[in-house]
Amino acid sequence: MDCPKRSAPAGLPYDAIVETLARLPSRSVYRFKCVAKAWRDLIEDPLNRKKLPQTLEGFFFIDKPDGVASVVKHVDFINLLPRSVPLDIDPRFSFLTKRPEIENLVFSDSCNGLLLFDHVRKSNSLDVLGYIVCNPATKQWETLPTCSCCLPLTDCSDWYTFLAFDPAVSSHFHLIHFQFGGGYYEEAEALDGQMFVYSRPVFQMCSYSSEAGTWSQS
Repeated sequence: MDCPKRSAPAGLPYDAIVETLARLPSRSVYRFKCVAKAWRDLIEDPLNRKKLPQTLEGFFFIDKPDGVASVVKHVDFINLLPRSVPLDIDPRFSFLTKRPEIENLVFSDSCNGLLLFDHVRKSNSLDVLGYIVCNPATKQWETLPTCSCCLPLTDCSDWYTFLAFDPAVSSHFHLIHFQFGGGYYEEAEALDGQMFVYSRPVFQMCSYSSEAGTWSQS
């Protein structure tokens, strides 16, 4: 997921080309990507994306019954480009699901073209085996371990994992994991002298950096 190198097509001034393309309609800019590899790299350069006009090429959506996990089979994609410009998008993510080590994928989050899936055991969705971040356009993907900083998930746990990625800043991404519940038990004495046990809830937050390749607790 590294950023492409900056190169000026045909030896023209790089900044002048970017400034000219920024004044064109998004459809024209998209067509210029087919002129040559140097033009494509210039237009797709993360440093230029915020300067150039953007067009929505398509989007993913989830169609599932209420109360059902957002497993990958419920994910679909709508192509908004003309039929003469097909996108090589696999809405069923077969490049992941057909791998023998993959059990079940549950959609968790998306950010700037990357998707985050929880890799869970088929027999128990609470048994999170890890995470997968993928780029559906390039079919590049990366497996990530679960957070060792947090307590194991239980039926009483609530957790949320978010993806943070800005290609204009860095080619690396981050995961932010929040977890509630899974607390510990304490004994307390009531006014009548009887002992009772109660659960003290726990809030935990951890973050993962793809650059460092490790989780850290916040």
